[in-house]
Amino acid sequence: LLPRWTNQIEEKYNSLSISSHQIKKIVILCSGVGTPRNWTHSITGNSTQALAELMEMFITALYPDVTVVRVHSDTNIFRYDENISFVKRELMPVIDAYRDAHARNEAYPDEKEEIQLLEDKEMVVVDSNR
Repeated sequence: LLPRWTNQIEEKYNSLSISSHQIKKIVILCSGVGTPRNWTHSITGNSTQALAELMEMFITALYPDVTVVRVHSDTNIFRYDENISFVKRELMPVIDAYRDAHARNEAYPDEKEEIQLLEDKEMVVVDSNR
């Protein structure tokens, strides 16, 4: 799926003379846990969190210009109402933050962390010069 997606982006924007590296590409990986049928089994045994971490490493290694955001649900993924709750409380705020940043031409959420780190380092450099 990722090769096809990146190829489509490249085809679309190359005709406009825009490099595909200038296009913000974001993949949101959702993971969760499910209550096992056998109550003696651990709930973490039904978790897809480790798979999401592995997928993030894979995507980052093959597509370094793709931003990977992981969103994990600790609620029961086998229940419809808990899935809807997860989407409303945890997933949509992430999507909204990226959409709003794009619409306002502001730094994306993952870039804000980098900017804050840079600002913190600059403050340390300024303080050490006193």
